[in-house]
Amino acid sequence: MFKRRMNTLLIVLALSLVIVGCRYSAHGSLPEHIQTVRVPVFKCNKFYYGLESKLTRAVIEKLAKDPRVRVVKSGEDATIEGEITDVQKRVIRSDKNDRPDSIRLSITVMLTFKDNIQGKNILDKVVLRSSNSSSAAGVYDLDRGENRSSAETKALDELASEIARRTIGMW
Repeated sequence: MFKRRMNTLLIVLALSLVIVGCRYSAHGSLPEHIQTVRVPVFKCNKFYYGLESKLTRAVIEKLAKDPRVRVVKSGEDATIEGEITDVQKRVIRSDKNDRPDSIRLSITVMLTFKDNIQGKNILDKVVLRSSNSSSAAGVYDLDRGENRSSAETKALDELASEIARRTIGMW
């Protein structure tokens, strides 16, 4: 008798969890009034030709995968603006002759996420950096024939993912 009641209770509990789980939606709690977002070309105070447009494109691609918002060119509910403030290359490994083997490319951005409907900044001048010390993104190994271009692509992808997470995905 006890075993039967326990089994019934477990079944009811499991069904309750399934029902509650089904109510979860990919929409999260992003404010309902934010349905469109614009991403103007990032500014860049460093001379790295094309870096700002590559980052802008990568951010737009990440946001386009999120079903909660639509990326638009005008009439936006929110705006994501950024400025590339620093680009660094740092040797992380050298050979026995002290020649670089492995180099980390790191890109720093200052980010603002504006709610244009309510007229306020959700994020204001938040500093984000690609290629933290635990990440493989942005690292290129000269011994394996890798170059700055491949590291740049990886670093930009990582940074774009973080920008999307911190703006639209944070909800």
